Amino acid sequence: MDALAARSGVSRGTVVQIEQARTNPGVGTVVRLADALGVSIARLLDYDETSVVRIIPAEDAVRLWSGPDGGSGVLLTGIGAPGPLELWTWHLRPGETHASDPHPAGK
Repeated sequence: MDALAARSGVSRGTVVQIEQARTNPGVGTVVRLADALGVSIARLLDYDETSVVRIIPAEDAVRLWSGPDGGSGVLLTGIGAPGPLELWTWHLRPGETHASDPHPAGK
């Protein structure tokens, strides 16, 4: 609670009251808390009991690179917000290399 209060600029007492559902925060407070947590306002306020984790069977993973000696780059999953976040599995055989451009700054 202390760290969230410090990062957001919202008092610890207010954070505690919000967490315990004893107050209804204003839009500005919600914006500061969402920014401090690194999530969108919609994500912060969306109560959804479904898991955000998806299990992808190996046969459904997307192979985006195949090396000349059997190496591979497989995209397991990815999300766009608050990311981008991509989870890959890479296998490079001896002598193989893979060059790629970095993601643009802020993307």
